[in-house]
Amino acid sequence: MLKKFSKAVKVLLVGAAMIPVASLANASIPTHQYRLDGSFSDDMGGADLLGNGGAFVGTNYLFARNQGVTLLADLGSEYTVDLKYSFASHGVWQKIIDFKGLKSDYGLYTHLSDYSFFPAAESFGASAENGIMSRLTATRTTDGIFSLYQDGNLKGSFRDNARSAVQFGNPLSFFIDDRATGGAEAGAGSLDFIRTYSTALSADEVRGLSSTVLTPVPEPSSLAMLVCGLALIGAIGKRRSKSK
Repeated sequence: MLKKFSKAVKVLLVGAAMIPVASLANASIPTHQYRLDGSFSDDMGGADLLGNGGAFVGTNYLFARNQGVTLLADLGSEYTVDLKYSFASHGVWQKIIDFKGLKSDYGLYTHLSDYSFFPAAESFGASAENGIMSRLTATRTTDGIFSLYQDGNLKGSFRDNARSAVQFGNPLSFFIDDRATGGAEAGAGSLDFIRTYSTALSADEVRGLSSTVLTPVPEPSSLAMLVCGLALIGAIGKRRSKSK
């Protein structure tokens, strides 16, 4: 019995160590992770995303113009936002992330075929083609350096002196245009996942992120409790075998 128990614990520990969790690939744990597999729930236990219409299809969330999602949490001035999405087509301006509670035109857009941040007038080069899923990662450091990555590759950076990419307590909206332009600057598309981090990940860390978000493994404390439970079962089994 004890031999079987030892083997079971070994298999459990090895198996847990080998589970390919994207958030642990670079020892960075997301503060929020929304897989959008039929639900707006947060894997990390936070508040649900707020959906503004749209529909879950398979493992994605499909949205028409201005049918995006809203994150109520405030990320502060230093953060990383990582998402995988596609636009069905590209117009003149189409908002990706709104930082100001939909009260201002400030935010990250696609402008024609490029990524652009307004009002910094910063262009980050070509965006993904129509209908093509792309992983977009935005980081902001405490000293105001805003960087944008596509599929792990740096597209560009600028110094956000005006703090245009800071929420100041506002909710963070995705794919919904602000009221300043009457909702005209939005597009339809598909969203695979959103996850956020409380730090500005480095370029190496961004490259190390997976383009697929997996179900989180149990926390170390939970795993330890499971192992202790197995140890108790093994001890009881050994005691019973001796009493026979």
